[in-house]
Amino acid sequence: MIENNANIETPDMLGWTPFKKALNHQNLQVMKILIESKANIETPDEYGQTPLSRTCSEGHTEIVKILIEKKANIETPDQYGQTPFFRTCSDGHLEIMKILLESRANIETPD
Repeated sequence: MIENNANIETPDMLGWTPFKKALNHQNLQVMKILIESKANIETPDEYGQTPLSRTCSEGHTEIVKILIEKKANIETPDQYGQTPFFRTCSDGHLEIMKILLESRANIETPD
């Protein structure tokens, strides 16, 4: 698909882009290929969560590292005003909390 210049942002019938589907299945290899092909890593889901926010909430440390390395916005709030750091704290993922702090996440953002 990518080699034939397919639009990698085209959603399926459920509104899922290839990147969202790879994220949902935690397929790091496909995610990396899509990121290198300039997939949008900021597209929010139906709850306003960006891929970074969602992976922080779910505790997927390796995916969080990849997204931050690729400059995902660490301050984007979801539809409830919760940032990735807030979601991480709420869900108790200490390793991800450390990663976000090292990436200079704003710990003062109100919920």
